[in-house]
Amino acid sequence: MTNYLIFPDLYEGSALTDISLKLEKEILNQKIDVKIIKFDGEIKKLKNGKLDDPLIFLNHNLVVLNKLKASLEEGDKILFIDFMQLGLGLLRYFLDGQCKKVKFGSLFHGASFVKGDYFENCSWMKNFDKGLIDLMDSIYVPSNYTSSFFEKSARNKIKTFSFEFNPNSFHCNLEEDKKYDVIIPHRWSWEKNPKFYRDLIKSLPYVNFAISGFGEFSEDEKLKKLFKEIISLKNVTNIGALTGKEFYQELENSKIVLGTQDTFGYSLREAISCGCIPLAIKDYCYPDFLDEKYLFTSLEESKKKIILFLQNYPNDYFKLKSTTFKEILEDFYKNE
Repeated sequence: MTNYLIFPDLYEGSALTDISLKLEKEILNQKIDVKIIKFDGEIKKLKNGKLDDPLIFLNHNLVVLNKLKASLEEGDKILFIDFMQLGLGLLRYFLDGQCKKVKFGSLFHGASFVKGDYFENCSWMKNFDKGLIDLMDSIYVPSNYTSSFFEKSARNKIKTFSFEFNPNSFHCNLEEDKKYDVIIPHRWSWEKNPKFYRDLIKSLPYVNFAISGFGEFSEDEKLKKLFKEIISLKNVTNIGALTGKEFYQELENSKIVLGTQDTFGYSLREAISCGCIPLAIKDYCYPDFLDEKYLFTSLEESKKKIILFLQNYPNDYFKLKSTTFKEILEDFYKNE
């Protein structure tokens, strides 16, 4: 019997890349006997601000399927990081024909049926996603919000565990004198509601905002135009498409972080750990780990809370609890 962990494509600046590397580290720490399959060890840069290069995505799936077809045996267990492995139905069909019972699991990150997902409007993807639910024996989701999107017939497969996050691995700056009042560190795409960013920034001309620069590379002309409109405002600083240490320094230099769409809230957790007070829409994963005072339901409410948090900074700051992948790994790879 062999345990497998299947990596997705790794992109610089992607929360999924950080999650994958942390999972690999936890496997080493726990000394779990797991064979890790990666397409390659390289961490790629986002191409034109997009999450996936279609050719890389296709090649990755083909390599994974070929490797598994050649090596899987009765009793093996495969945990996929992310949900996006097209062609698994054929692999399951092949294994059934060989009379090999293999356990499939997914560390769920997103799917077209989740509101606000990157692939939500890809109609061709929806049937694949629904089929993948049937193929999986266990699906691990990071929030109660995410689990609510699965059909009731699949709920027995869904297990909610916080993904790993260690706030102590960041430098927390709580000094009152900071460069930015509010930082918006998210990838630029329509599901992140950039029009809300624009309306909020325009309504608070005396508040200094910092925004990520990934919008510069968008192939969507309307999105690029909106990005240019926002960075032309006098109270906005474009920090560029930063990652790693430089990115964390900008989080440390900010008082408030804004969150508008996510299934786990990884970027918001990073910002909190660097000394930011979170302010997030009362939706998605945020109610799972944020108290009511850090949530908003309207533009007016977000404005009032930004002003209040800035006046009291850092009094409203709180520290996150550490979480690990240990429970997920033990649950999936346990002896049965």
